[in-house]
Amino acid sequence: KGALLQLPLGATALDFAFEIHTDIGAKCIGAKVNHKLVPLSYKLQNGDQVEIITSGKQAPKEDWLNIVVTAKAKSKIKSSLKEEKRKVAEVGKETLERKMKSLKITYNTDNLNKLSYFFKLPSTQDLFIAVAEGKIEVKDLRDYLSSEKEIESRGNNEKTEQQQIESLLNKVKSPE
Repeated sequence: KGALLQLPLGATALDFAFEIHTDIGAKCIGAKVNHKLVPLSYKLQNGDQVEIITSGKQAPKEDWLNIVVTAKAKSKIKSSLKEEKRKVAEVGKETLERKMKSLKITYNTDNLNKLSYFFKLPSTQDLFIAVAEGKIEVKDLRDYLSSEKEIESRGNNEKTEQQQIESLLNKVKSPE
């Protein structure tokens, strides 16, 4: 619209989009600089006329963090990505809860932590995301369940062995 904006040296078309408005930056799919179509990573020059092309289906992407140079754009992209991750995790949480209920596994913090450890995931949020993305399915939960039962039975066997050893020791200590 003819407005002048000051951006730092090396700013890209994507930085410009976020400078105009966060929603415009988040939905940006391309840019025209001096009436020529350019990629989002195009470094702007002094006096460039920039037009941003948006789409309602676009969402910020992780690699955009490598393109932008302004702090405002970086923070807005990070917060959008975090919000998107939170939404995916929420869907995964609901799905996991249903799957655990169908397998008669109690849905509680202890079991969620055990599941995260079993699947070698750093947090329960990563567990929820993996479920939402289909990386962990009912079959995998059955594998977990069978490994838990195996550990439990091993523990019971160890207790039985311990009791046998104690019984033998008692016989040795007090001969009849």
